[in-house]
Amino acid sequence: MPTYAPKSTAPATFNLADAFTALITGDTIWGWLLGWVPLIGNVQYRTADFCAAGPDTVNPLDVTDFIPTRSRTGLGSLMSDLQMAFKIKAVAHDRVFGAYCEIPAGPAPLVCSMIGTFNYGPASGGGNANATAQVPIPTGTTSIRFTLNASNTGRAGFSIFAFLNGNYLGQGSDWSGNVGDSGVPSFPFPTANAIQVNFGTQTSNSGTFTMEACNGGGTQAAQPFTPAPQPQPAGVITPVGKTYATIADLGSELDRQELKLDTIHNIVAFLTGYAALPGQAIEPPVPATGQIDLTDAIGFSVAVSNIPASADEMFGTPPRYHRVGRVTIGTPNGWLPAQDITQTPMLFQPLPPGCDRCVVSVFPPATATVQILRPPK
Repeated sequence: MPTYAPKSTAPATFNLADAFTALITGDTIWGWLLGWVPLIGNVQYRTADFCAAGPDTVNPLDVTDFIPTRSRTGLGSLMSDLQMAFKIKAVAHDRVFGAYCEIPAGPAPLVCSMIGTFNYGPASGGGNANATAQVPIPTGTTSIRFTLNASNTGRAGFSIFAFLNGNYLGQGSDWSGNVGDSGVPSFPFPTANAIQVNFGTQTSNSGTFTMEACNGGGTQAAQPFTPAPQPQPAGVITPVGKTYATIADLGSELDRQELKLDTIHNIVAFLTGYAALPGQAIEPPVPATGQIDLTDAIGFSVAVSNIPASADEMFGTPPRYHRVGRVTIGTPNGWLPAQDITQTPMLFQPLPPGCDRCVVSVFPPATATVQILRPPK
């Protein structure tokens, strides 16, 4: 997986909406998205972390991204709007990534493919001898990787000669090494399709070696990231800002925006209060005997002591119990179904609407106490 880093011209930190705006203003392909920038929000990035996380895969936008099927419920409409905002943010991320991030220049990867394993020696008459005779190699080969597998003297050396369709092209770099060594001598004959290998002059030397044909290596230029183009889909109407002729016109628009903000503020406050547990004041524990008054309570906790070991049913913390006791919550009109006590302390919150009493029953020798939770004063 390639690692991206900031370009030398990229800032150390940036605001996603601001950077996206600067990049697409006046752009004939991307400029139509300016009207949707407010959906990105106030998103800050440290550029090094932004690039290191890598690019996202972003598909071209289409008209359905901007005109989703409207739900009859408020939650459904909210989800549609959020989905559109997420897509706009992803597009902005993609475009800014292309402007700020790249794979830095560095060593090019060396890609090698196996040619084969060959025997060599011993040489006759004290001279060089062929270890291979014009073995085929892929065209485009720029180096040969040698690995000395075995040698009766522990060391060997080889010379490489290039051929194209049987015609001699020239000699590449020599290589020598010990058993187990690998080396990649250069081979500046990318048009060659066959090589011949000679080993050294030691007449008693023999063994085996492996050859691989390689290309790449050296230094590669920085590799930029190209974001997916985002032309305006047919049927999408870009939001257009109004032109205000007078201060009074601008003031009226600000009043309308203030009404929207007040409405959103009230909705968020309601949702927060509805989803979050209420604040609470915890009263001192009282023995769980008889009917306990829960008027104005928002919950209660039951703690059990002297539980026999036979009631421990499951490992872990807190342990899970069985046949310890039960709790029954009631209203002026009757009792709700009883609930077994399965851990201690056990919290009952929030209370069902209209409940104002409870009864706690435990098996001897266990005893129980109740702590009532009330709204803060």
